[in-house]
Amino acid sequence: MNFEIGDAVAFLHEEGKGIILQIYPDKTALIKTDEGFTIKVPLKELVHRKPKKRPKQQKQSVASSLHLPAGIYLVLDPQHAQMEYALHLINHQDAVLLFAFWHEKEGVKVYGKIPAHHSQLLWSARKSLLATPQHYHFHALCIEKAKVRYIQHTWRIASHWLQSKPLQLPMFSHPVYLRPLQEKKTTKEKPKLQEKKPSSPQPTFSSVIDLHAEKLLGTAQEDPAIIFQCQIEAFERALDQGILHQKPYLIVIHGIGNGKLKEAIHKRLRQHPYVKRFYVLHEPPFKGGATRIEIGL
Repeated sequence: MNFEIGDAVAFLHEEGKGIILQIYPDKTALIKTDEGFTIKVPLKELVHRKPKKRPKQQKQSVASSLHLPAGIYLVLDPQHAQMEYALHLINHQDAVLLFAFWHEKEGVKVYGKIPAHHSQLLWSARKSLLATPQHYHFHALCIEKAKVRYIQHTWRIASHWLQSKPLQLPMFSHPVYLRPLQEKKTTKEKPKLQEKKPSSPQPTFSSVIDLHAEKLLGTAQEDPAIIFQCQIEAFERALDQGILHQKPYLIVIHGIGNGKLKEAIHKRLRQHPYVKRFYVLHEPPFKGGATRIEIGL
């Protein structure tokens, strides 16, 4: 049974209902019960209350009610009774937002697509996390007509957020803390000196990634554990970029070796919501040392 963030669920072997706040790679989910408690439950112990129907607040329209400059905003919503904060993402612009969001330590990763002038719940953070700064990462594509903008952002949530004045936004019943996500320019514009003949556009992202240590680190003379960690991180970055650039497929060259890297990659692919299917490429030049991943949003 497939679940998504925001699904209304009931417990299979005991009484109780709730909403899915987050889904983890170990096939468990963070549930906010109707009584206001937050618990972690195996997915196999859950059933849909109403199949695939999300609560209205999951992607709520803000078009006519939010009087702020156009942009992307992160909302820290204090849930005082549950001693936690709900993180919301507001897409207050005329572009569709295709995004990846993750927390560097807890392994939380959320993918989503938010229509123009809508908001979406990301996940819930315990208040204790505010004792030390927490880093969150955000990659997104803003798609508006024929224009596509890429945004990469890292921000910290810490107790100093609570020193600012909360705002009363129409879609929340109580004051919340608001932060804009500033778009960072990755390249500088050069002055146009003369007209040049148009050249073929260079791809900004390759559909093939080679995870051999020589390619990633420039050497294979490194601790195997460090090499393995670098390979997994490079694979996950490539998969995120492939999704954000709306690539139909991705080829990952992992080699043959002892099969440990291939198995780790396949395990992650089985749990990924945007992977339609994947299979090992046995034909030359790969000969079993690469996996083709078909992406579907």
